[in-house]
Amino acid sequence: MLLLVCLGQAQVHLQGSYRSAVYFWQPGGSGRYSDVYQGFRFRLRSEAMPRWSAQGFFRVALLGTDKRLQDRFYHLYVQWRHRTGKWQLRVGRQFLFAGVWNGTYDGAVLSARASRSVQLRLLVGVRAPYERGMRWNAPEQGVSIGAFATWDASSKVRFTFSGVHQQKKGMVLWQLLGLGISGRLRTGLHVTTNLEYNVPTHSVQLFRQLVTYDRGAWQLGLEFNHQTPRILENSYFRIFKIRGYRQIRSSVGYRLPQALISLQYLYTWYRRDRNHQVIVGVNRRWGNVGLVFQDGFGGNNVGIYGDVQYTLGGKVTLRAHSSYYNYQRYAMEMGEEAAAYAVGMTYRPVSGLRLEGDLQQSINSFYINDLRILLRLMYRFRW
Repeated sequence: MLLLVCLGQAQVHLQGSYRSAVYFWQPGGSGRYSDVYQGFRFRLRSEAMPRWSAQGFFRVALLGTDKRLQDRFYHLYVQWRHRTGKWQLRVGRQFLFAGVWNGTYDGAVLSARASRSVQLRLLVGVRAPYERGMRWNAPEQGVSIGAFATWDASSKVRFTFSGVHQQKKGMVLWQLLGLGISGRLRTGLHVTTNLEYNVPTHSVQLFRQLVTYDRGAWQLGLEFNHQTPRILENSYFRIFKIRGYRQIRSSVGYRLPQALISLQYLYTWYRRDRNHQVIVGVNRRWGNVGLVFQDGFGGNNVGIYGDVQYTLGGKVTLRAHSSYYNYQRYAMEMGEEAAAYAVGMTYRPVSGLRLEGDLQQSINSFYINDLRILLRLMYRFRW
């Protein structure tokens, strides 16, 4: 950042957003607390070095009664682009979500366009600290090497190939291979397949097959999902044998002139039990309402929820949310109730500036009265 700013003689361009939030909460009348958040997102470039730029997003906070200032750097990197656009290099902290890449890394990512239909990305780095502080983990904490490639076989079909290898002091923490296929078979019919294979355990980490069909007033969807949860390498739960689950999600929607009516059915089966869930919803321009029915593993649940918003004059938006659930936990005969309410307002006095205020209330068996107030300010700038 200092290098780009101090070049002088050239115009510097800065764009991004500033966020400020104050959260007041009073859990069950046991006391009053407040959390203060300040966030800054930016992109900086200079005309003296048009192929270089710097981007970042960090946040500082004072939480509750803790007087220490907590800082978190979610991403902060320098980017270089070749004049032809075929090469790109990022160095620093960056969040990566592509194929089996999933997390925040401190390192370098090199991107190359081999042809119009083939792109390749290479990763070398270490996992960022869990608390996202302004420090870097030493290579002994786990070196990560990865590759990600896309191939557009045609205008309708795309393939993705990915892999990541992470080790710590000679011990393999993660070694995953991924394959993705997405395409449009015909008008309105889309198919997506994702597969992740865990090499050390010789098992499927994730398999997801999604088929959607949108034709006329009808929307249809069918998804099969088999997944084993990813556990952080320093988590206590890694000492247990983690078992996956399988789920089938089906949905059907019908568009009316002024609304969309939807019905979802989820069937989830675990090693020794099953779970059923039905969700009925109605969506309109001003918001949505829905009903939830669930039984089986995890407990029984009957609930209703709704979200409403209304815009006044283009600058003021009023919001309201409410939900009520009556559920019975697994292996317990005692039923419980939980309700939540929230009302809020968004005000946009000028372009780029947004002010928000929310009043939130929760009532359940743990908190008889949980009242919260959230005030937020966001300003987008471009200099």
